[in-house]
Amino acid sequence: MTFNPYAETPSADYMAEALAYFGRLGWRVERHETAPVLRFALQIDPQVWTCRLWLWQDRSRVVFHAAAPKPGPEADPAALTSFVAEINLRLETGCFLFDVETGDLGMRVGLDLGAAPLSDPLLHALVGRGLTLVEQTAAPIGNLMAGKISVEDAIKGWIEADSADDVHVSYDPPPG
Repeated sequence: MTFNPYAETPSADYMAEALAYFGRLGWRVERHETAPVLRFALQIDPQVWTCRLWLWQDRSRVVFHAAAPKPGPEADPAALTSFVAEINLRLETGCFLFDVETGDLGMRVGLDLGAAPLSDPLLHALVGRGLTLVEQTAAPIGNLMAGKISVEDAIKGWIEADSADDVHVSYDPPPG
């Protein structure tokens, strides 16, 4: 017999679970009118990243996505592409995305829950991993986008942040 993780539909409402989770943290999130998405802004001076939590209950998937501010005209698309490729090779979970045509830069990490219910520990792990990746990436990617540092220095800064003991997510409510 083959195990089918989708044999049962999760009984708990993903949206209700996620709203309750963020409510317990005291975070203000916006619910999209038609899509299964919650959104909030994350301020990492001087940047503001737009974070979204996609809740696809029909597919038993939850995805955290964070979009970086748009790069300015001084940003080198080749440098950003190199940075993203190098960082993705080092990630155990999640990935960074860069669209050369639009300049959109972001990261995502997700969970396939199968028949498991969405819970606070799972949301905490998913959102925490996403926010930690954003926190450790914000400074090197911001400096690279501004043309202040080389790709090599951005990668070095990311590696240093990745190995630092002080990279964490405080779970303080986002501003706003």
